Amino acid sequence: YAEFKPTSNAVQAMIGITSDPSGDARNNYYTGQSASGYGYYGSTGNSWNNNSDSSYGNSHANNDIIGVALNLDDNELKFYVNGTVQNSGTAISITAAASTPLGAYFAAASDFSASGSNLLTTKWNFGASYPASISSGNSDANGYGNFEYAVPSGYYSLCSKNLAEFG
Repeated sequence: YAEFKPTSNAVQAMIGITSDPSGDARNNYYTGQSASGYGYYGSTGNSWNNNSDSSYGNSHANNDIIGVALNLDDNELKFYVNGTVQNSGTAISITAAASTPLGAYFAAASDFSASGSNLLTTKWNFGASYPASISSGNSDANGYGNFEYAVPSGYYSLCSKNLAEFG
C-alpha cells in the first residue's frame, strides 16, 4: 500500500503502476497507456490500461490523497481517494507480475498527455510519510508505516521488515 498526493495539476494526473517504466518513458506513454501499465486519471476518475479507459471512481484534485493498494497474490489493484475505496471496492484485475516485461511492477505517475507540458508535482508515501504532512498517523497491521488514511486490511507498507515477512 502507498499513498500519492498530487500537489499541482491533479486533474491531469495518471497514478498507478507499470511493469516497464523505462519503456513507457522512451515511448512517451502516460501511466496506463501500455499493456503492462494501469492508471487512475484525475480528471475523470476512469481507470486506464492498454490505452483504453473504463469507468472506475471519482475525480481528484490537488492535495487529495490517492491510496494505491496492490495485491500481487490475487493480481488486483484498488485505488482510494481520501481514504474511500473507489469502484465500490471492486478491484482492477492486473496481469501477474511474472508475466510482465520486467517481472515486477513499479509505482508510476505521469500527466495524461505524457508530453511534459503539464507540470505534475507529486509526493509518494510508502510508509515513511510526507515531510510534516501526516495528521492522523495510521500504520499497517504489523504496526509499520505512517499514512494519512487507514491501511486497507491485508495490505502493508513497503519496508524491509514487511518484505522479509511477505517477500
